[in-house]
Amino acid sequence: MKKRSRFYYNLVEITLAMAVVGIGIAGIMALFVPALDSSRESVAENYSSQVAESLLAYIEKSKRNNWESDAFYKVDSAPGEVAALTFKESYPDTTAWATQRNSASRELLPGVFMLDDLNGAGIYGLTLGGTVNVGGTDIPDGSKFCAIARVWKTNVGISSGSTEGIYAADSATNTIAGRIVNGDGSTPQSIVRINVEISYPATVPPANRKKSLYILEIGKVQ
Repeated sequence: MKKRSRFYYNLVEITLAMAVVGIGIAGIMALFVPALDSSRESVAENYSSQVAESLLAYIEKSKRNNWESDAFYKVDSAPGEVAALTFKESYPDTTAWATQRNSASRELLPGVFMLDDLNGAGIYGLTLGGTVNVGGTDIPDGSKFCAIARVWKTNVGISSGSTEGIYAADSATNTIAGRIVNGDGSTPQSIVRINVEISYPATVPPANRKKSLYILEIGKVQ
């Protein structure tokens, strides 16, 4: 009877095989982080634009109901930057936001709550995600999105015979785009510009945040 020869893998071959498999797994794992970052970035961009549109629509409605009111924003200049939130038990430390968010009078829209008591007029906290109990307090975890919104109003004033933006003044009729203006041709209250700047994530310094600016101009109905 012919004796069969048995072949075995030696240590070098096993080591090389493990190295090849390890390199392949490492390459696959390396793709996970960019994929997660891309997913978070997509969520942040979509949510920030939706929030900006909702916030502008809310302010426009409020402005048309009471033109003289300057609620919900800072007037004439942008609010100051808000410092980065720190982390607490792996979550953004939004403990200071909790009281604001849990108050029905402070939450302007779902996930959008006023922080003017903490940071001055025109500052809002934005979160997307649930809440986490830290030290007996339920705080917004901001696990998907945690951002700052700065909102301010500027008046679009125009003098007779001049042009600013798309609005041209007619000194003969004292009108601007069909709207009656003051005797000097200015229109400090006929057209206002609402600016909404959303910056995220709120857990990094302001200079390192991604920022998007949304603008809406509202004309006073004469």
